[in-house]
Amino acid sequence: MLLQKLKKQYPSAVESAPQNLTHQYFWVSTDGKQLGIPLENLTSQEQKLLTTLFNDSALENTLNITASQKNWYQFFTKQSELPLTNWKYIRLIYFTIADGDVSLVDFEQAILSFFHSDSVLVWENKTSGYIIEGKHRNLLEFHDFPKVISTIESDFYNTVQIFVGNIHEVSYSLLTHFSAENQCFAIAKQHCSHTKHHCLKTVFPYLLLNGIIQQKDWYLQQLLGETIDDQEIIKTVKTYIQLNRNATLTAKELFIHRNSLQYRIDKFIEKTNLDIKDFHDATLAYLCILLL
Repeated sequence: MLLQKLKKQYPSAVESAPQNLTHQYFWVSTDGKQLGIPLENLTSQEQKLLTTLFNDSALENTLNITASQKNWYQFFTKQSELPLTNWKYIRLIYFTIADGDVSLVDFEQAILSFFHSDSVLVWENKTSGYIIEGKHRNLLEFHDFPKVISTIESDFYNTVQIFVGNIHEVSYSLLTHFSAENQCFAIAKQHCSHTKHHCLKTVFPYLLLNGIIQQKDWYLQQLLGETIDDQEIIKTVKTYIQLNRNATLTAKELFIHRNSLQYRIDKFIEKTNLDIKDFHDATLAYLCILLL
């Protein structure tokens, strides 16, 4: 009955989809039946509501076995108490797999082997979840994830997509970050289905296309970090990009020595991880500055 009502609400929903397209749907199930709703038709709030309505306790306990898995699942999905942890900062790695018929235990062990030993994998359903890892010295870099994906896909004959979240302090603000990053991942799967690993930097232009006004401050803070309040650096970077990243012209325009210019550029890159010597990152940084 519930699935029939959902079908009326979302006419484009399907009961099944080709294996290479299942990751483009949000799947709900009840009484042994399932329904896939296109992600592009759902807001993050609607996804959270559907997860709450259709994630019955039996399935939840089957997928998330350990106390740590259950506690983090309850926190992010049902906004319960913040789990006790020694982590001060964490990063969330969101993932989807095309086929949930694989051994989830084997999949979990395989993908966790790429992360620190105290990392936790939490299942949202049989085809999606997230890995919680504490901030460590040897965190995987964004460019390392294609190798991870390639290995997992080869071992499990499955299609994997990943969204790499930012590092956040462990507090109740994680709920806001979780919701926003989930929305980023949904947009990535909608507009970049051919790409298998994403992060806020790569998805941001598509977020602009979809409209981010209500959450603009969050996105800018995540991308620009503490440089957002440094008017000197912001002005320097903006001028540098406007002058086609010509250091000589920029230094002359700002009446500063080239060494001072280089110091500010290096500081911006260090604080934001946006390498404005690269075209993509320079474009992204400029868009952010224009939105300030």
